[in-house]
Amino acid sequence: MSRPASGARVAGLHVYPVKSCGGMDLERAQVDDLGIRHDRRWMIVDGRGRFLSQRTVPLLATIRVRLGSERLVLSAPGRPPLDLPAIPTAGATEPVTVWRDTVAALPMGQGAEDWLTSLLGFPARLVWMAPETRRSAKRDPAGTNPRISFADAYSFLVISQESLGELNARLDEPLPMNRFRPNIVLEGAGPFAEDGWTRVRIGAIELDMAGPCARCATTTTDQETGARGIEPLRMLATFRREGAEVMFGQNANHRGTGEIAVGMPVEVLERR
Repeated sequence: MSRPASGARVAGLHVYPVKSCGGMDLERAQVDDLGIRHDRRWMIVDGRGRFLSQRTVPLLATIRVRLGSERLVLSAPGRPPLDLPAIPTAGATEPVTVWRDTVAALPMGQGAEDWLTSLLGFPARLVWMAPETRRSAKRDPAGTNPRISFADAYSFLVISQESLGELNARLDEPLPMNRFRPNIVLEGAGPFAEDGWTRVRIGAIELDMAGPCARCATTTTDQETGARGIEPLRMLATFRREGAEVMFGQNANHRGTGEIAVGMPVEVLERR
């Protein structure tokens, strides 16, 4: 029998249209078969077609994204904005690589390539995930065969506000949630309550927790300036270490499509 997660509710929703670039805050999120609609559907690749991320290019944090029904606009400090049709209407797909996956993508054009190459200082292109592309989640403990976008490995990342509060209580300077780039932020369940769940439901959407998220150098990157620091990895290593990695937040795959909105209650269907 399911039961509410002690008053847990959705406190924030975030979508990151271009992988590793700035996110957008949402009050309501439409969920399709890949996750939140438009999440990581665009990606920046190098001259070999391999994905770029803040792990190696922290400057990506300074790229802001605006997405409308027909236009995708990128902006960066000291640069004129790049205004593009959101979906490319012509061109052949090309192979691009995300971690160990090589998948089909559509290039966003020469204008995007010129803008990114000038900003980053090396050849870079913007691509969009082709509709026929199928990419599977890294782990599928529920056996639902989930499909994902250009996200690292799963369709959702879930973190509770209380978990961040527990971390910030140990830091000299508190960090904002955007350091961790979650899709769903929860509140009301208590610190690290998400670690104890295996399946939850928000509205019509079920989330299968696929395991803790191992954190990387992106979390040490100021999402406004791109500057690197040492936190939160140093502190997380003191109380959230598992083997050689530090964990914060829960990866999740989803079942169903529909809408998630800020304020919705979270129902815990299964616990560890």
